[in-house]
Amino acid sequence: MTNKNLFTISLLLCLLISWSAYSKDSERYYYQIKIYHFKHKAQEEILDKYLKDAYLPALHRSGIKHIGVFKPIVQDTTDQLIYLFIPFRKFDQFQKINSVLANDKQYLLMGKDYLNAMHNNAPYSRIESILLESFSGM
Repeated sequence: MTNKNLFTISLLLCLLISWSAYSKDSERYYYQIKIYHFKHKAQEEILDKYLKDAYLPALHRSGIKHIGVFKPIVQDTTDQLIYLFIPFRKFDQFQKINSVLANDKQYLLMGKDYLNAMHNNAPYSRIESILLESFSGM
């Protein structure tokens, strides 16, 4: 893991801790970190359009308001990254988000270039997903 990746993950964890500080003692928030890996500018453009026009608005409509999107300032030439930080109030919300999105007509329409991309011309080379649970008492 490079120093850049360690720095980015540290930044995301700091955000996690600061956002979880606003929750009540009895509430346990869940946080998803999604990392999109891509190789070239065309993939980045499709990802940016998908996130801006389809994914983030759909998450907002489903009640998830504070979503972080991060891009490292210095990009490697081989593997470039986009990080998403998505807070969920309950585990159920995380479990149901894919079915909520599948039934969102506006999401399906606005995200069609990403959602209907051919397997041999995918808008990313890899997606990582990390699910975290907030600490009790935070």
